[in-house]
Amino acid sequence: MALQKLEIIISNSYLEQLVDHLEDLGVHGYTALEIFRGKGIKTGDHLSEGLLPTTRSTMLICLVGEAMVEDIFGDLEKYINDRNGVVFTVPVLRHMGVKG
Repeated sequence: MALQKLEIIISNSYLEQLVDHLEDLGVHGYTALEIFRGKGIKTGDHLSEGLLPTTRSTMLICLVGEAMVEDIFGDLEKYINDRNGVVFTVPVLRHMGVKG
């Protein structure tokens, strides 16, 4: 089965909602990595030095079947855009340890 890796960057305050939404779409496994530093084209450098976790962002990574990508994108587009998030897809050419 051809896989795609979704990389979603979103504020921590929306992370649980995003996970619930993805699970409703059939995505059940993910890895979440908190972002401590970054530089964006629009916002420039930023460090996650805020005291509250809601001032930070997370990158959520998940693998999905290629056939699911368009459905997920269509469903998440407004949600992600309204929350200033970003989504990337990366084709998975080879993988080990993933059953399916």
